[in-house]
Amino acid sequence: MFKGFIGKDIAQSALAVVFVVFSIIYIGVFPSAVHGTTNQVTSYAYLTQWGSQGSGNGQFQMPYGISVDGIGNVYVTEYNSPLRVQKFSNSGSFISELTPLDAQNWQFREPTGIAVNDPSNLYNSHIYIADYGARQIYDFYNSWQLRTIWTSLGSINGQYYAPRRIVADSSGNTYVLFPNQQLIQRFSYIASSYQYSGGWGSQGSGNGQFEFGSGGDLAIGAGGNIYVADTLNRRIQEFTSSGQYIRQWGSGGSGNGQFDYPEGITIDNSGNVFVADCSETSSIYNCRIQEFDSNGTYLTQFGSRGSGNGQFNGIGGVAVDKNGNVFVTDTGNNRVEKFGSVITSAGGSGTTGITTTLCPDPTSTPGSTPSNSVTGYAWSSNIGWVKFCGSNYGVHIDPSSGLFSGYAWSENVGWVKFDPAGPYPASAQTGAHLDCTTGKVSGWARVCTAAADPLNCSGGAGSNTGGWDGWINLGSTGHSDGVSKFNNALMGWAWGDDKVGWLSFDSGSAGSAVPYGVKVDSRICSNNAVGDVGVTLHASPLTVTSGGTTTLTWTSAHATSCVASNNASNSWTGSKGINNTAGDTSGPITTPTTFTLTCMGPNGSATASATVAPLGDVAVTLNANPVKVNSGDTTTLSWTSENATSCTASNTTSNSWTGSKSLNNASGESSGPITSTTVFTLICTGAGGTATANATVIANGGGAAPTLDLEANGTKNPVVSQGTPVTLSWTSTNTTSCTASNGWSGAKALSGSEPSNPITANTVFTLSCVGPRGSVTDSVSVSLPSTNGGGGGGGGGTGGGGGGTQSQLVFDATPSHISSGGTSTLVWNATGFNSCTADGATQAGQAVSDPNWSGNLATSGLVHVSPHKSTIYKLTCDGTSLTAAVVVTNITEINP
Repeated sequence: MFKGFIGKDIAQSALAVVFVVFSIIYIGVFPSAVHGTTNQVTSYAYLTQWGSQGSGNGQFQMPYGISVDGIGNVYVTEYNSPLRVQKFSNSGSFISELTPLDAQNWQFREPTGIAVNDPSNLYNSHIYIADYGARQIYDFYNSWQLRTIWTSLGSINGQYYAPRRIVADSSGNTYVLFPNQQLIQRFSYIASSYQYSGGWGSQGSGNGQFEFGSGGDLAIGAGGNIYVADTLNRRIQEFTSSGQYIRQWGSGGSGNGQFDYPEGITIDNSGNVFVADCSETSSIYNCRIQEFDSNGTYLTQFGSRGSGNGQFNGIGGVAVDKNGNVFVTDTGNNRVEKFGSVITSAGGSGTTGITTTLCPDPTSTPGSTPSNSVTGYAWSSNIGWVKFCGSNYGVHIDPSSGLFSGYAWSENVGWVKFDPAGPYPASAQTGAHLDCTTGKVSGWARVCTAAADPLNCSGGAGSNTGGWDGWINLGSTGHSDGVSKFNNALMGWAWGDDKVGWLSFDSGSAGSAVPYGVKVDSRICSNNAVGDVGVTLHASPLTVTSGGTTTLTWTSAHATSCVASNNASNSWTGSKGINNTAGDTSGPITTPTTFTLTCMGPNGSATASATVAPLGDVAVTLNANPVKVNSGDTTTLSWTSENATSCTASNTTSNSWTGSKSLNNASGESSGPITSTTVFTLICTGAGGTATANATVIANGGGAAPTLDLEANGTKNPVVSQGTPVTLSWTSTNTTSCTASNGWSGAKALSGSEPSNPITANTVFTLSCVGPRGSVTDSVSVSLPSTNGGGGGGGGGTGGGGGGTQSQLVFDATPSHISSGGTSTLVWNATGFNSCTADGATQAGQAVSDPNWSGNLATSGLVHVSPHKSTIYKLTCDGTSLTAAVVVTNITEINP
């Protein structure tokens, strides 16, 4: 691993020592999360926070789920309006958001769970979102491009009702938690779709059982095992990836390793488990994050209840990045908080910092070095730690010019020079440079071990004798904002081609409590400190004619970039300058539009908004349904308007539908009785003028609506003996023809009776009749009796009992005929049965879903249903089934 950059004359003597030290570092632990050693203890310190209540960029309305991708970007779901997912940098700068688009076939209802699968290509990762309210699971590419949606409502394998949490492994398998079913299911991407590939769980407190309540969460360990926060059982359970139970830990309480309401779990790169325990209802009122090793041994905890730094008011989720930083969605306080690990010597002075055993000096020296003004570590998942501190080398920043000089050291690739000679990979670039005004770092560093002259990084790749020679971009790469100075630390991401990959400077965070990360001498830029970001945005004028434009002006402070957006399809979007006092013209404004400008800088971000309203043309539509009625009947009037402030109704007869009306009524409003042809008129007025809409309804006197009544043996749901026929009798009015279906068939008289064939199974008979005013349908359900034999009893003591008990199953709908929008009551009584199930419903022979008729039932009860079409409901008790029909009368208008 040292070929090409350690001299052969020293390699033999140094290799073994360095390799052993490096193995301890790289294989045993990451410096940001060291556990299990005898001389170090890890705790966690509050670093920063972002967010406040609101719907703007960087604000939150109940933040809940949280996940971190491979380069440290943070994703947060919100389950209160505006129902979205926001993406932030590792330090909290707003990057983008995901909300439903009008042209897409999906809409968030309550997005709760989120997972970012980041296997190998950082910019081809997938974002998985579990939408509890919509009962759907989404898969997006990292650019927010929708890959697929999958949903399957039901209770068999692969079906579900309400997904709350989701995690994904590196192979694209997703594990989803369903609290209503106490179930975890795995879905794998097979043949361009997600298919069920396993699951486990049931309600209870035994091994492998769950009581999630409204909570629950799950996480994947490094070996693929699944850890589950079993909320109401107050424990953590561990399973293999196929659902085999391994172990559990935890109990109710507020002591170390105890839980009150564990809802939120994540696992770091070392396999340590972080559990969020913060109830808003329990009497214990824990509100903290506890850390355990992979076997459940308690390590440490942090946090308390409140609204101060490091406190929580209800925790939605917890996530940890590759550098050991912990991110928490503080739901009740509408913010995200970030914590970093602090390592101290056990029983020692209690000071924080880097231990020398984790930062060995290299065995070769690239020459004289400047004084060290930069110390600490940066981290690459490709090459490991890059060290800025050493006794015979270092990196310096000139306080006046901001230019870097000197060397850092990587055990895996060698020296990294921060003031290399050009030419550079891009024109108009320099070596590393810090802009004290903005805090941004730009320019290039170079890994120079493989060059002909390591001291000057000269000679280029053409003189390679092994090893690697390449450039590291410290500025913006198109995927990252680059490296910036925050207080007394360097933070952010540099890019080092495919060999170094992403190089993280914020393994910890700013401030003296950072044990890992890259710290800067406090005297650097001390006379030109970077302040908080601020921004103002103005629009003139604030009201325009429909299609007109406005002029937008803005100023910012301590910002390095600004991004524009709006809530309409206006063209004023995208990257903007940090100031524009001359003005920028918006696109045409046709709807009320809120323009938003978000500016980012080294110390965070700020957002400003301005709303412009159009004086648009007023428009109105009015519809009547039906448009032909019998004298004295009513119609339903519905309407919409645009750019109106008031609406008034009138008509050409003495109908009661008059006076002031709402601006919109899509559900409809009933007219008064119509006795003659009537023209209904709606006039709406707004700043842009007045508009009128009419709807004409004809009272044609074309006869009454058809009616139909069908019975079997004089009732709707008779129970008959096996092989016994029933007598079907029916009466219709205002009809011209009738046709039978289901248990019988063919044309039938308008009224009459006839015997059926012998009944050998539960049977539904349906009759449909048509008349001048429409059609009508009626059904009856004939059932066979259900019996369960009782067993004999044995005697003992003073005597024994025995004998059988007759079982009876009764199922009916009352009333069995309803009009559209009406309600029927399903009533059942299963005497002598053990359990019953709502076994589905059908309409015209096709299975349908009715949320009021599903799942397990008591052996007797009632349920109210309101189908919009004639529906046959099925009840099954101990394997015996009965059906009940609810006939919906929908009058279909036919022109006379």
